[in-house]
Amino acid sequence: MKYTSLLLSALFLLGFAACNKDRNEKSELYIDGTRLSTRNVEGYYMMGQPQIYLLNKINGKEISFEFDFNVHSYPKSGSFVLSYGGTDDTLVPIGFILDGVQYFTDKHNSSRIDAYEYKGKGKYIINPTVFYSYFPDPTNSFYIKGNDSLLVRGTIYEPKDITVR
Repeated sequence: MKYTSLLLSALFLLGFAACNKDRNEKSELYIDGTRLSTRNVEGYYMMGQPQIYLLNKINGKEISFEFDFNVHSYPKSGSFVLSYGGTDDTLVPIGFILDGVQYFTDKHNSSRIDAYEYKGKGKYIINPTVFYSYFPDPTNSFYIKGNDSLLVRGTIYEPKDITVR
């Protein structure tokens, strides 16, 4: 009986370790000091360019967070400017929706995201950056900058599985 219990415990631990082996690294975002920790990060190639996306909740509010690289593979080194938009390969368009409100960097932002290699995948450090609320302008296709701002920083890991869209 003692050996059976020990064997079952060992098999359980091996099974648990095997399940964890294929999971994403734990990514963390800090939004105005509130921590969001998740493994639920998705990676896509959209029109040949890599995207990172996560959907989660922070303080009970839904957050949809995304950034894109204007290069053809997930970078494992370099430093890129976080931008409101643009197609230059030194820019990373980034934004998120928190509780139905869209947030983007200011058009004159110079904050950066730094890329490193970690276990053969990309590790992305989002340096402290102020994001501003933006609302659609009803008179044209542009956005109007709102009065709300949030300070964001974090570490996001390239997910293990990447989907082509």
